[in-house]
Amino acid sequence: MLLLSFIIGAVLILFGRKVFWLFAGVVGFVAGLYTATKYLGSQPDWVVPVVALAAGCCVALATFLLQKVAVAGAGFIAGGLGALLLTNSLEMTFGAPDWLLFLSGGILGAIIMTFIFDWALVILTSIGGATLIVQKLHLSRSVGLAVLLLLSVVGIFVQSRGKKKKGGSKKKTASKKE
Repeated sequence: MLLLSFIIGAVLILFGRKVFWLFAGVVGFVAGLYTATKYLGSQPDWVVPVVALAAGCCVALATFLLQKVAVAGAGFIAGGLGALLLTNSLEMTFGAPDWLLFLSGGILGAIIMTFIFDWALVILTSIGGATLIVQKLHLSRSVGLAVLLLLSVVGIFVQSRGKKKKGGSKKKTASKKE
């Protein structure tokens, strides 16, 4: 599971915008895993991974069928899950119940994904991939935060460079035709 987290995290950091379906599926899987572990932990061992896999598949399928709804939904889940994972991994407490942190982060994530979709994908996939990696490293709070920020910035930089190259080549082609 450690190697898989690193691989998926790296793919999201470097190519998240291009593989939105993977991002949506991973977000659904992680949310399903988190929820199933928390609420179905007393069930047989096979139940938690099956629920997580089903959640990931449903979210990935919804991405293809209902893209606009899926964009807001994935943003909601990623924002909510990001809020929970970030506060848990940094051992931050706000005195608010988990559902309220999830709801707050989810609303923010849905708004970001809806209005600035392309940049939101770059930012959220970079942070999501970085979180997957940092969470498995079991670093101290300050080192974990520094690595999370560094990996996120690298992801945003790499993905935004690919975005500029695509846009720049289209402009050059259009100007050559004129």
